[in-house]
Amino acid sequence: MADHRDRQHDLLQEAVSCASAMLFAIEASDMFKALPADAHDRDQHNHGCFLLGMLSDHLRQIQAQVDALDPVAATKMEG
Repeated sequence: MADHRDRQHDLLQEAVSCASAMLFAIEASDMFKALPADAHDRDQHNHGCFLLGMLSDHLRQIQAQVDALDPVAATKMEG
């Protein structure tokens, strides 16, 4: 049973790590660096930045929940 829980934790951790890496890649690519001149494009730009911020917050919350499932595994990930 512990092996199953360990595998579940590992899969959850992998999913959060992949999503976090994707978010980092989007932010690092400077896709949202320049504010568009067109008002409609600016609105979309601002909405995209807002959504990236929400996603980042949500991933941190999920990561905390995943870590709480197995504190020993979370300690291994930090070390």
